[in-house]
Amino acid sequence: MPVADRWLRQRAWGGDARLDRVRLALTARRLRRQAPCAPGDAVLDVGFGRGELLARYQRRGCRVTGIDPGWLGQALDPTLRRDRVQLRAGVVESELHDLHAYHLVYAIHVLEHVDSPSAAMHRIASALRPGGRFYALTPDADSLGLALFRRSWWNMEDPTHIRFFSETSLRRLIEDAGLRCIRVGRPLMDSLMMEPLSVLRAVRGGAGRRHGVLASRANIFAAALLAPAALAARVLVPRLRPTLEIIAERP
Repeated sequence: MPVADRWLRQRAWGGDARLDRVRLALTARRLRRQAPCAPGDAVLDVGFGRGELLARYQRRGCRVTGIDPGWLGQALDPTLRRDRVQLRAGVVESELHDLHAYHLVYAIHVLEHVDSPSAAMHRIASALRPGGRFYALTPDADSLGLALFRRSWWNMEDPTHIRFFSETSLRRLIEDAGLRCIRVGRPLMDSLMMEPLSVLRAVRGGAGRRHGVLASRANIFAAALLAPAALAARVLVPRLRPTLEIIAERP
């Protein structure tokens, strides 16, 4: 497996926080559909970052908790009410001790960063109420994009990625923790810039400059122009889609 560039993880993912906001808006919409919650439900965000998703659930009347070892030195979302949220610094393997507490636990592009995925999933499973749901997005090790772009695949730009999961290994991880897989899929819209930015990394010999391929406005503009073609390619060749989505339930 190619090795990622060690120095790139010094700004928001890819070097541009604006694209993070677009990604989070799309993720929030998908979460509402795939793992709905009612006011008063307890929700846990594993790897909450700036807390944007937590703030959305908070506004909907949910009881929210977040756990994260750090979030790149970014300030928290100003709409997140600190007096109505529990925030924990640390990793889920050692800091999550709640039993049968949560209606929903989600981990958005987190599992690929975890040192011990098995320990993390067992903790998450024990924290879910019976009937509670776990939702996750994580890079797909079987994506055709990785096979095509190899070291230039945009996911390789982040050296904090420890491992990628295939559908088989992800199912095994979830089921070994005692959860029941409801669905494993490959969403069309996640990481929309993956293929255009991978092309740019391949053409320009990697990131090309400090802080990643998105540090250049010219690269952002070029990737935006290529995005519609990349989306059409995903429709025609679903294996290009770079992300696995899993929904599981505690029996």
